[in-house]
Amino acid sequence: MSTVQKLTERGLVKPPKFLPNNIQYETIMGSVAYGVSNDLSNHSNVYIRSQEELLSLSLP
Repeated sequence: MSTVQKLTERGLVKPPKFLPNNIQYETIMGSVAYGVSNDLSNHSNVYIRSQEELLSLSLP
């Protein structure tokens, strides 16, 4: 389970609905890697939108 999923379930963050279940890559770095993080620490994730979402995006 990704950090985003955990924080969403705890009600600590409210990301876009597509995000929590679409995390493809998550790294532990910075204060998290050194064990000195808290709930306000930064986290980095990579996600891929679903095909349906990509096809529904409007072009400029």
